[in-house]
Amino acid sequence: MNENIASNEAHLLEIGRISTNFNTLESLLAFLIWGLIGVDQRIGTQITATLSFNSLLDLFSRLTLIYAEDTNQPDLAQDLKTLKSKITQSATARNEVLHSMWIDTGSNGAVDLMRIKFGKKNSNFQSSSTEQLRIIAAEIGRSTGALMGLAGRIPKIGVDGLEYPDIRATPNS
Repeated sequence: MNENIASNEAHLLEIGRISTNFNTLESLLAFLIWGLIGVDQRIGTQITATLSFNSLLDLFSRLTLIYAEDTNQPDLAQDLKTLKSKITQSATARNEVLHSMWIDTGSNGAVDLMRIKFGKKNSNFQSSSTEQLRIIAAEIGRSTGALMGLAGRIPKIGVDGLEYPDIRATPNS
């Protein structure tokens, strides 16, 4: 491991913040899907556990669009479209950061990011400051907050404490 990158605590902190904020966003998507389909955590995790982030986002979007259509809320559908674009941008930025090699060149407090694209002749180098990483982490956090706000407009989800039905209690016919 490059000792210089390990000594850049501010960079490592922001990379960790990006990872943590994104995990919160991904977990929230799964939780909201469980609410939209009306299952508890035990069943919901079985449905969403193996889905990729993009699959979670697509499933949440499709379920929310059904809800928006059923309740005649075209503004909800439009807001979802805008938010989905922002969330997709956040996911792209997160992937670029977490799936890259970091090299400390000691230039102006920046650490270079080397993105290796397999099958390509050249690697892509770009410099990333701690502030740039902080902005990415904050944007992921804002996306999570916006998703929570959008979910609050869908009472079926139960974000405000609605209890989910216990489908295990349904008697066999």
